[in-house]
Amino acid sequence: SESCDSNHVCHVDRDVVTCKCKTGYRGLQCSEDINECTDLSIDCNTGQCINTPGSFSCQCQNDFTGGCQNGPVPCDKNNCNPLNTANCINTGTTTSRCECKPGFKGATCGESIDSCDSNPCIHSQRCDNLVNDYTCICEAGWTGRRCETLIDTCSS
Repeated sequence: SESCDSNHVCHVDRDVVTCKCKTGYRGLQCSEDINECTDLSIDCNTGQCINTPGSFSCQCQNDFTGGCQNGPVPCDKNNCNPLNTANCINTGTTTSRCECKPGFKGATCGESIDSCDSNPCIHSQRCDNLVNDYTCICEAGWTGRRCETLIDTCSS
């Protein structure tokens, strides 16, 4: 009885054994590896085709996958707030992060930074939070951006 070696597929039909080459091999003894990269002109798009015994693989660059045709996660699929985001940066094949504009914070840049949290106004009745800024409403007799200057009423 005839047997097939590891690069063959064995077929039995009415006591007749035939050996056919497995995918990726050729030749009378099926000992010759087919170089899919050169012989079959495999296209790995932006990557490099690497021949392996009986097969091939695509070595992709820049977070590409799927035969190097599926690129990095596009940032437009990210949940970044479009009005508050300065940049969206791909950090991997399935992740990205938002870089917020000044005055905003959070994973999606959806939170406003309260510029009055640091209590910038010295002698004020109120601090009004603005985008990346603030305005102090000064107490009577005080002036300046932070209500830090006493108004000199004697020199008038």
